[in-house]
Amino acid sequence: MENKNKIKNISDDKIKNTANLFIEKSDNGYKLNSLDNVLNKLNFTDKEKERVNDYIDQLKYFGLTPYRLKEDSKYTKFIEEIKDEAIKNYKEYKILPSITIAQAILESSWGESDLAQIYNNLFGIKADSSWKGEYVTLETFEFYDTKIEDKFRVYSNKNQSIKDHAKFLVDNQRYKKYGVFEAKTYIEQAYALQNAGYSTAEDNSGQKRYAKDLIEIIRQYNLQLIDSEIKISD
Repeated sequence: MENKNKIKNISDDKIKNTANLFIEKSDNGYKLNSLDNVLNKLNFTDKEKERVNDYIDQLKYFGLTPYRLKEDSKYTKFIEEIKDEAIKNYKEYKILPSITIAQAILESSWGESDLAQIYNNLFGIKADSSWKGEYVTLETFEFYDTKIEDKFRVYSNKNQSIKDHAKFLVDNQRYKKYGVFEAKTYIEQAYALQNAGYSTAEDNSGQKRYAKDLIEIIRQYNLQLIDSEIKISD
């Protein structure tokens, strides 16, 4: 709007300066300015404000795969189903909601894997010697194409799985060692999880891909916006 839709003429500095208008310093730290306040600071006319709101409304469900972000899509429903528990995990264990949700999406194929549907295990957490609950033995892949059988934890419901996911990370010292809980962004936390060995997934060239997969999912479904909401409320 500021450049009359001539996007090529917008500099990085201009984008940064406009973005900074949404952040206001206060005695308690920082807070977000409302869109109306920012538009007033930019001296937008009523007509320009109306057009801005129209643009935002048009972009409401658009990401890299727009149709998946519609309110009634199974993808949006899955995210909303586990969002509240993911937020609780952040408040207690400092695992970012975007990471929790992205891991659940990746590990359970949107909750449609047998491990998720039948056994409520959204994260593919294995039943090692420390696990005292029920478990099931299933086939799984290690590295790029090696198939093995392994034991996986069984939960009574998906919320129990989400909570145990965070507890599992906290109880394993290697995740603290690699800075998982100190990470301030989803990118840092994704790579910390990968470096700590959460997944052995590799691409066909032998490169670790887990962090890249998580980051791609988070950006594709705008999960970073949930992290922003949490940080603001904190």
